[in-house]
Amino acid sequence: DTNAVRVYIDGLHVGHLSREDAARYREPLDRLSKDGLFGACDAVVRGGFTQVDGSRAYLGVWLDLAEPERIL
Repeated sequence: DTNAVRVYIDGLHVGHLSREDAARYREPLDRLSKDGLFGACDAVVRGGFTQVDGSRAYLGVWLDLAEPERIL
């Protein structure tokens, strides 16, 4: 997907924005990138435990994103 936007936490790739959000944020993020900058926001990671059988439980990342038109 040409609009894909990766999400990193402390340099670790943890996911992508939804296709809908990526399409909205791609242009302002490209503008930042051309100036050698990147987007950043507050985030919360929720979940994360190992179940009795050793399998891992679901982790989710919630991003506090500014509206795309507010990105410099």
